[in-house]
Amino acid sequence: MVWPASIVNSFNSVAHITTDESVYYGPFNKLLSYLFPWESDFEIVPQFKRPLNSQEIIDFVTVLVVNIARHPVFFVEVKPSGSLNLRSKREETDIQMRQRFLEFLDEPIIPVLYGISAMGPVLSVYRYDDTGLTPTRIPRDFRFVNDVAPMERWNYNVLEDAGEQRLRALVHEIKNMCAQVQGVYRYASCYEKYIDVMKWDDVVFLN
Repeated sequence: MVWPASIVNSFNSVAHITTDESVYYGPFNKLLSYLFPWESDFEIVPQFKRPLNSQEIIDFVTVLVVNIARHPVFFVEVKPSGSLNLRSKREETDIQMRQRFLEFLDEPIIPVLYGISAMGPVLSVYRYDDTGLTPTRIPRDFRFVNDVAPMERWNYNVLEDAGEQRLRALVHEIKNMCAQVQGVYRYASCYEKYIDVMKWDDVVFLN
């Protein structure tokens, strides 16, 4: 299966190498709106996060967060394609992604939380479950300049078949987890209403 032409055209309209991350907001918002349609229970909420230790007033990172019942279940942090070739930008992005998990895991609703670092159309998939966060953090070497966020981590291109299949499979897993949670909530809600009715019946009977 291939993405609709409008999504492909939206990504292809962006210059291949750019340092302006805002040009990818539209394509990724369109893609997420396709994967999580507006008529579903999902909401796509852009958030603007200031990087750690940044003193710049206008220095913000844009994160597209997919919520259900006001709880984050998936997020995409968007960076320009030109950042991929810069070791310092990859390290900065890796730190920011781990910070996002720290923030979003205050409101867990599903057992696995996925996040994607997008540098242009190229993706690195992060996953948190009961075994921890992957990919594993690479500690900085204080004697040598080591690569703590290797370029090989960004190993999926959303416009290529492997990247599309990976993203679709990931979204399918997220939707299944959310459906199970919603089922529990709906059952709990119905059970509470049933208990309320039983209590009311008891009052009527005793009277």
